Amino acid sequence: MLTAHDEALERDIRGRLPADNRGLRFVEAQYTEDTLKAALEALDTVWPEVQPGIPKLKAAVDSAGNRLVVTVSGSDAGRAAGRARDLSDRLGVPVGVAEGPPDRDVVCTDRDHCYSPYKAGDIIRAGSATSGNTCTMGFHIVIGGDKQCLTAGHCGCIYTSTNWYHTGNGLVGGENGTLVGAATPVDIMKIQMPDTQASALVFGTTGDMDAPRIPVSATMVTP
Repeated sequence: MLTAHDEALERDIRGRLPADNRGLRFVEAQYTEDTLKAALEALDTVWPEVQPGIPKLKAAVDSAGNRLVVTVSGSDAGRAAGRARDLSDRLGVPVGVAEGPPDRDVVCTDRDHCYSPYKAGDIIRAGSATSGNTCTMGFHIVIGGDKQCLTAGHCGCIYTSTNWYHTGNGLVGGENGTLVGAATPVDIMKIQMPDTQASALVFGTTGDMDAPRIPVSATMVTP
């Protein structure tokens, strides 16, 4: 999508198509991707002012629709949709409301007691659920269908135990890959975890973390 007809740019883009292609269609849109992204960043400030008492589960740029889409729980969808026009006026771009599942929290009172599901930001401990050997659970990832979590690679170097625990819920899983010893070292490690405990949630925030890139399993080095 382009915000205005540009014959030279369209010709240049067409020239980059491979010989075997599925065709190309240019659509004129009102808002640039940068404008939509700026509105998405402003949403965190504007949302509680326009939609007080309605938690947003997640928000994203809808590139095809040339707008933002905010997901709320089913019980809040009607109220949120009724105020969407006010939200659009404040942000300067169209905003749609989608219905999504509510947060799945069963226990999440602090970083040592936050599970069903686990969240990025939870405290994990090497060796036992009560040890002082702590690190922070990072984002959850999927490798070949198996759900795992990330943490700092140096956590696997300074503690002797390769098993990691969460105080409120016992064993998380064992270390099963690190890039600390790779040819181009990166301070990152992956830990096995129960698939049912995985989420895209971050402790202390409402909504999902949508990752911009996925770690490649082929680069992981087995310790």
